[in-house]
Amino acid sequence: MSPTEEIPQEILNQVLHLHEQVSIEADRIARGLGELLVCRHGCHDCCIDDLTVFPIEAEIIRRNCGPLLVSDSAHPKGKCAFLDASGGCRIYQWRPYVCRTQGLPLQWPDFDDSGSTSFAKDICPLNLTQLKENGFNLYDLPTNFFWTLGNVESQLASLQVAALGRFEENLPRIFLRNLFKI
Repeated sequence: MSPTEEIPQEILNQVLHLHEQVSIEADRIARGLGELLVCRHGCHDCCIDDLTVFPIEAEIIRRNCGPLLVSDSAHPKGKCAFLDASGGCRIYQWRPYVCRTQGLPLQWPDFDDSGSTSFAKDICPLNLTQLKENGFNLYDLPTNFFWTLGNVESQLASLQVAALGRFEENLPRIFLRNLFKI
């Protein structure tokens, strides 16, 4: 899907609704963890280059941040193109799914050879240090304090297929940095 192909507004509205639901749940997790998360405005260790999004999320950024993409320049390579000089996000309101869950404890199904399912878990190294300094082990946190990977990604993929009007085995992805080249 090229930038000139029209994505139906209804699909973009569904992506925006999904983003809103993700933010609500991510905020709930962050509030529950409180001071155990060091993620704050200006913390940008997770804001790296090479993050990609589906074209449907890129289109939301294009439509809502067009002047920034045309008149401003990308943050220097090595960090996210959308960071400002103080490490804040210039597209925070329109940020994609991947950015809405950065820093949270993550879990995803991990299947072993016996067919048993457990969850692999991970967290930003800064937050892991904070957990340990406060006497917590990542694997001991209650399940409701984790963002579970898979469901939202599947919903975004389905919306991208709907936008394309066809299934593609390898759905297109766009590097965030490349949005400055509109």
